[in-house]
Amino acid sequence: MKLCNKKTVFKIITISLSIIVLSACNDSEDFDKDINAVEKNRSSLINFVNATDEMTNFYVSPKAITESIYNSNYQLASVVSGETSELINYQWNDNLSKTEMAIRDTNNQSQKANIFHKLEHNKEYFAVAWLDDDNFSLSIIEGQTSPQKNVYNIRFFSVIDRSIFLGNDTSAITTVEKGKVSNNITVDNCADIELINDVQSNFCQIANIGESYLVVIDDNNEIVISQQ
Repeated sequence: MKLCNKKTVFKIITISLSIIVLSACNDSEDFDKDINAVEKNRSSLINFVNATDEMTNFYVSPKAITESIYNSNYQLASVVSGETSELINYQWNDNLSKTEMAIRDTNNQSQKANIFHKLEHNKEYFAVAWLDDDNFSLSIIEGQTSPQKNVYNIRFFSVIDRSIFLGNDTSAITTVEKGKVSNNITVDNCADIELINDVQSNFCQIANIGESYLVVIDDNNEIVISQQ
């Protein structure tokens, strides 16, 4: 019987491990290609809102994908600070409704966050990028249709606990918990929403009566308004 010395054994183990790793990598690549090639028979509308202080990239992929979501293939939007994207139609397969969404700062690519969410067909979502004690955070908010006509329908999202004041009112119209969205608020006159917590919102230039809106307020009291 032929004996192997330690060096020979080590070489055999190393070669074997390399083959296993290469095989696994190839399997992962093929798996991801198959996932991406599957028929897209469902769709959701996503609005990307950037309440951070940096330009931010937004990514979406099926949860089943093995490669990094930060691959450029999964980037759907790049949004400047304090702005919102156009409504994006994201298509997916009904067997792949579990979805990963992620954000990363565009320039240094050092700040990032991700979240998992199960999508529903023909539903609208807001993906809100915000700062949680200077760290990137991502929240997914389900959109809503206009519940009442002839009024402005508004929900508020805040990066800190805060009370919401409209116009010159001294009584808060609602309170919002950090990282949460408020219940729907109805307002008759857009002029009442021109000032939100003493900050000019330009709501009347943006809004249409009878429609629904999400108002995101960052830690500097800057406001981002998105139509639902």
